[in-house]
Amino acid sequence: MNNELGIGEYVVGRDIKPGTYKLSTNMNMNPQYKNLGWDIRIYNDSTKKSRQQQFNPGNSDVVVKLEEGEIISTSFHNTDRSVPTDDSRLIFTEYK
Repeated sequence: MNNELGIGEYVVGRDIKPGTYKLSTNMNMNPQYKNLGWDIRIYNDSTKKSRQQQFNPGNSDVVVKLEEGEIISTSFHNTDRSVPTDDSRLIFTEYK
């Protein structure tokens, strides 16, 4: 289990522990592009519902609650061409 996820799909309880997290990133997000950064989709198979969240320069104070079995899909719109997008990590810090 890891609290730093890259681009892809992850299962809560297998790849990351359930809990409430504040989001951050290891990538530079250019404030000139307020809507470009991380897109997060969280799908709950039990309820058949999904929710979406964005973490970007225009929305940088983000807290998410993850429940066992949910599927997290992440994508990143990189504006810093000097750093490979494959190195990007969305960091989940426990929030109380």
